[in-house]
Amino acid sequence: MIKCMDFFKEVESKLKAAGIQTFEFESRTIFFEYLGANWFAQSYIPVDIAEKIKNIVTKRCEHYPLQYLLGHWEFWGLDFFVGPGVLIPRPETELLVEEALKTAKIFEPQVVVDLFSGSGCVGIAIAKELKNTKVFLIEKSETAFEYAKKNLMHNNILNAQAICADALEMEWHEKIDIIVANPPYLTKAEVNSLQTEVQFEPRAALFGGADGLEFYRASINKWSEHLNLDGRMIFEVGYNQAGEVSQLFNSSQFEIEVKKDLAGKLRCVAATKKCL
Repeated sequence: MIKCMDFFKEVESKLKAAGIQTFEFESRTIFFEYLGANWFAQSYIPVDIAEKIKNIVTKRCEHYPLQYLLGHWEFWGLDFFVGPGVLIPRPETELLVEEALKTAKIFEPQVVVDLFSGSGCVGIAIAKELKNTKVFLIEKSETAFEYAKKNLMHNNILNAQAICADALEMEWHEKIDIIVANPPYLTKAEVNSLQTEVQFEPRAALFGGADGLEFYRASINKWSEHLNLDGRMIFEVGYNQAGEVSQLFNSSQFEIEVKKDLAGKLRCVAATKKCL
């Protein structure tokens, strides 16, 4: 048996020495994963559990994403399976869910579409809150699509459907009340300068073309015609893209709002259709 707090301090030291800036949070997260919520009250750790933690820490010290090592991550209070080939859910993306729910307070949406859905975290969170709304998760990557399907089942979502298709090429014939999307929006220069952890994530989910706006242009061009009057198209955007993405919408047809995330960054562009 191994003393719990001694081992915890050892883990913290290793992560800190490896340059993991959030070493305290991550140490607690790892111990919670393997020992439960009251891990800090335990005097000793079984040897087999300690070995599992050591293996996780060794890989994390190589800057492999903790979320992939654990195999799941929280978003909107829900648990999502993640792994290589799917984008890791991030807290700032919850702003898309918040904006969709604000729209739902004005009218009850019948159809919501989550473009480039990845793990399905945004669409699933919306479906969980709006049980009378049909939500479609559209994802091109077969790997990410499989995660979306697993996450639908894992969270017991009955009012959503995952579709494996290219959102920019597929046919669509149904009217939509809300479109949400966290498209790839990094430029080539930004992708090449990412921190090590992010470089393990799928490039296709990150690279948004030469100027980072490729998927916004194409999405607006293809999907805005399917929006009902007063329907909203809600995009997550890069820290410096809100103005450019806003200008991509036809100003005579859409009313634009830009929203800040909890860090005060302009993170979301919401366009409401005011004219057909």
